[in-house]
Formats: sequence, structure tokens, C-alpha cells
Amino acid sequence: MLTLLPMLAQAQTFTVLSDSVVPDPQGRGVGAPSVVWNGRQGHYQMFFETEVSAPGCDEAWAVRRATSVDGTSFTVVPGRIVGPSPTFACGARAPAAVLNDDGTFAVFFQALDGVSDDGVGVYTNVSGRPERRMIEDLRGIYEPTAARLDGTWSVMGVDPTAGVVVARSTDLVSFVFDAAPELANGQIPWAGDGFAMPALGCIDGTNYPWELYFGGWSGADAGWAWGVSSVAGAWYVTAPYSVWSDDSAWTSFDFVTDGDSTLVWFETTDASGVPQVGLSISGPGVAVTNLRDRDCAR
Repeated sequence: MLTLLPMLAQAQTFTVLSDSVVPDPQGRGVGAPSVVWNGRQGHYQMFFETEVSAPGCDEAWAVRRATSVDGTSFTVVPGRIVGPSPTFACGARAPAAVLNDDGTFAVFFQALDGVSDDGVGVYTNVSGRPERRMIEDLRGIYEPTAARLDGTWSVMGVDPTAGVVVARSTDLVSFVFDAAPELANGQIPWAGDGFAMPALGCIDGTNYPWELYFGGWSGADAGWAWGVSSVAGAWYVTAPYSVWSDDSAWTSFDFVTDGDSTLVWFETTDASGVPQVGLSISGPGVAVTNLRDRDCAR
């Protein structure tokens, strides 16, 4: 259904502002940031993963939340959004948050329920009360990201055998996959061996409703890039902004943009190899009154 078109010239230059913007609440690292601007409350909300312990799990994870007025220094909010529970035996990681125009929200995440292939779960208050559940239609999909366009939710993720795939829903209950991946394994030379941690956003009122930051790797090299999608479904992507051949690679990221400047929060590691979340910027600085959200209309 979708065709990857020739690469655009690189259009953005990013400068790292900080290597660590979120305190580590338990000393086990923080990572996989997902950030939204909450205009009603006047602050950024970051959802992130941190490792925890759970009986019977070699690894267990929880998703937590932090807030910031400027995006450069976050305060962790007590408690977990989701963690090990009867539904999710080994917890959850890799959150992807969407704040709707009506104030409701959904946080998708990699759900670790101990069942083969695990899958994607969602924490939402769309029904008027907090609810956490597995989305059975999205089993076998990893590192989810999401946005809502014209009333339809799109959840992207990584299918290890196919590439970056998308499933859509109008009710957050039943999802239908597109027949072909958005970005197929092997289509992009610098990501020839696979993709990682897509971060989806949408653009109001244009012929290119979707934008995407994504990572990939080929051999020992990892990199990240940006792209936009036309209404017809064709993706235009940049050459990679950065390519790493060591453990300094950004393993996940998320962004906000006002259309001129972009903030990207990224996961990397400190000198001891512990995950941390940093911040980079392209442009002079975002205007929060113009920030694009992930609930869009054409």
C-alpha cells in the first residue's frame, strides 16, 4: 500500500542541551521517553520506563510519569502508570502518550504479560475512569507509538519480520492492520537490518498529515532520521541525522514541535552504562502556544 520514496535532503540540525533531564527514582535507570505538552495545565508530561522487580521475571518494568514547565528539568510524580500486575506479569515499558483535545488521554505501552509474543497494552481515561488492558489485536508488535487523526487512532510499532507497521481503530478496542508495512525491512540502506523506536506525530491541515522520527541499524551501526507521509501514503524520509558505532547511540526518542523548532528527548547511557534521558533541540526554541499535539484534523 505504501511506497518509500527517495530521501529528502537533511533539513534539521540538532544540538544536545542536556544528557539527563529526569531524576532516576530508584537508581536503575530511566528511558523510552514519551512527551506531550498539556496546555490545560501548562506543563510537559513525560512518560518513561524504569526497571523494577517482579516474581518469576528475569526483567520487569514499570511506566512512570514526570512533569516540567520548560522541558529541560522534570519532576517525577509518585506512583506508577502501569507495572507488574495480574494482567501484566512482568509490567510494561516503551510508553507512547496521546493527549486528546478534550483532555482525555491514552498511554500505549509494550505489555509484558508473560504470554508468547507479549504485545501492546493501553492505559486510558477515555471512558471517564482509568483503565489498563491488553490490546489482543496488537500481539507481536513492539515499541508502540500513536497519534489520532480525524477521530481514528493509529498505533505504529515494530514487527521484527516486516518493519514499521500500523494498525488503526476508532474505539481503542478493535484494531485493523494495514496490509503492508509503513517502512519495510531492507528499504533503507542505513537501516537495512531493522527499525527501532518509531515516534509518530501528526500535522494539521496539510497534504502530509503524518511525521515520524525513527531509528534503525545496519550491522554494528545505528542511526535515526525523520520523515513525512502524504495523504496517498508515500513516505519521504531524510538521511540519518546521526549514526553511531558504539554504545552512545540513542536507543529511543520522542519529540514535540511547533513547526519551526523541535525538541527531541532521547535515551542514552551514562558513564556507568545506566540508561538516562537527555534533550536536544533543532531551531531557536519552541513556542508552546503553537505546539502540535497528537490529536489532529485535516
